[in-house]
This record gives sequence, structure tokens and C-alpha cells, in this order.
Amino acid sequence: MDPPNWHRQGLGIAFLGYPYLFSPTFKQPFSEQLWKLFTFTGRVIQYFILLSSTLVMTKLASCIENLQSRIMKHRGSLCNNELRTRISLIDPLLRALGWDVSDPGVVILEYSIDKMKADYALLGEDSKPVAILETKKLGSDLSYNHRMQMLTYASSQGIAYAGLSNGDAWELYDVFKQAALSDSKILDLSIEKSPAYHAALQLLCLWRPNLGSGNVTHAKVPIIERNKGRSKIDPKEWVSLADYEPPSKAPVSPEALFWDGTKKELNSWRDMVKVTVKVLYEANLLTESNLPYNLFGGKKYLISTEPRHSNGTPFKSSWSLPESSLHMNLHLSAKEIRRCCRKLLEDFGKNPKTDMHLRRVT
Repeated sequence: MDPPNWHRQGLGIAFLGYPYLFSPTFKQPFSEQLWKLFTFTGRVIQYFILLSSTLVMTKLASCIENLQSRIMKHRGSLCNNELRTRISLIDPLLRALGWDVSDPGVVILEYSIDKMKADYALLGEDSKPVAILETKKLGSDLSYNHRMQMLTYASSQGIAYAGLSNGDAWELYDVFKQAALSDSKILDLSIEKSPAYHAALQLLCLWRPNLGSGNVTHAKVPIIERNKGRSKIDPKEWVSLADYEPPSKAPVSPEALFWDGTKKELNSWRDMVKVTVKVLYEANLLTESNLPYNLFGGKKYLISTEPRHSNGTPFKSSWSLPESSLHMNLHLSAKEIRRCCRKLLEDFGKNPKTDMHLRRVT
């Protein structure tokens, strides 16, 4: 097969930065030159897909960092008003995920469902709602009743996914999955308490090309060198933090073992929460941008950049992490410390069942 006339005339093609691929100076047959073009084009497409994904992640992580800062600076104002929460925290994140809240062809605000209204309906490829989102003001508890209200809205209209957010906490559920509510949860995230890139990865389940397709890929927390330096755990020597429930008034385990193989000596119950915070901080999972950290709601902080609670009351028993601005409230019982360590691991991307173990006392 002869090349076309433009090839015979010595003309070339500048295709995606690969000029003059078809040129009289090339000695290979035209079919081989064409194969080179296809191969090169495939590589370029792969590169641009990777570049596009990277740009999405960078944009999303930057948005999350801005939201974290906004929550810290304007908490009082946002906690008093749902509309402010939506405009300042929820709308920007939806836009970063590809949902233009100003375009009724993409998002319908105050979507009518019988006599009720959902705050947002996110439209799929067929222009029908693929998900609804109910919102509350910042700081509001996302209760069981809120979840059931949201799921009822979605189920009555055959909408596959339903979400709930207060601007910080984000939840997404697979409405028609035949399972307990906790097992149908696709996303469970705190913007404020999560490292920006970890949050971005989990939020990709809400990314418009993903959610809009109607076939959502579940959110995942990245696992980086999870087993580096750690040998197989011997259950005769170690018990996971999730299962660690010693008898009342029993002393703390003498040693803690973390996901990366790090071992920390424990001399008191308070040491247990200290080393947990220290390891999370050194792994860059817990950072100053996550502070203040409020463990189970209310006005009292567990960790902050100053040793005082939101109302100005000083920590009753304060500890500072060396070479950092972290101050921790250690006014906790042994039971509260175990609960606290489990929640810290969960909130910062680790699993109390597999990522922290305590040496058994024989």
C-alpha cells in the first residue's frame, strides 16, 4: 500500500508533538510508520488521562484545605446557619467534584419529592437524579432520624444513592443495598479531621463522572507501605486495639505495636494515647490543619494548638507533643483512653483491628 500523495510530496504531520512522523526520510514501510503513530497516540492518551486525574486530585485537595481553614476561622458563624454552611462549605466541594450547583441541568436545588424537598438532587447521564443530598448546619449531629429521612426520600423516587452532610461530616449510602445501614454506607468522612489528599481520594465516590454513571466505585483510604517492617502478628502475644478490653483497674499493656512496625513502651494508660497521637503525627496523618480535634462532639477538645477548650477553659491535664504545636487534654479514664485511641485511628485513616496491637500481659 502506497502512502497518500501528501506523503510523496514530502509533507509531514505534526501530531501531538510528534512532527513529521510520515516523512520521506523514514525508511520503514508506511504500515510500520502508522503502527508507530498508533503506539505513540496510545501513550499520549494514557499520559493525558493520568494528568487529568492528577489535576482533579490537586484541585480537590486544595479545595479541602480551604474548607478546613474556613471551618476553623468561621466555626461560630457557620454553626448558626444552614444556608451559610451550604454556601461556604458544601457548594464549593460539590463544584470541585464536578457538580455545578448553579446549573439546573446538573444539580436541582430544593428537589421536590411528594410533599417533601431534598436540598440537592445530583443528575446522572440521563438527566435523572442519581443521588440526593440532605444538609444540616455545621456542627449538627447527623442522627439516625436524619439518615432515615434521607433514605426515605431517595427510595420513594427510585434514586440509587443518598447523602448527608453538615459541611464537615459527609456520608453516602447505597439506597437499595440489602444490608444493615452501616454496611450500605459508601462514604463516612470528616473534612476537618482528615488529611486533604486522603479526604480527596475518599470523596472521589462523589466525583461527577463516577457518581453520574450510576455505578459508584466505593471510597477507599490509601494504604501506603502498610506492612513495611511488620512481621506476622502472633495472636498469642498481641491483641488488636479493637478487641483490647482488660479487666477493670487492670494496668495498661506494657507495649504497643503499630502498622509500620513501630513499637512503643507503655508505662501508664496516658502513654497509650500519647504514643497513638505521636505515631499518627509522625506519619503525617494527623497535622495542625486537622486541629482543633473534637473527639465525640460537644465543646471540649481532645487536641488543639492551644491547651484550652472552645470556651476558653484550660485543659485540666495537658500534654504537649515535642517539636510541634499540638496540645492534648489527658483528663481521661482508662476506658475513655481506649475509646479515644480507636476513634483517632479511624478518623485518620487507620483500622483499630489491624493497625494497632497491644502486647498481652501473661
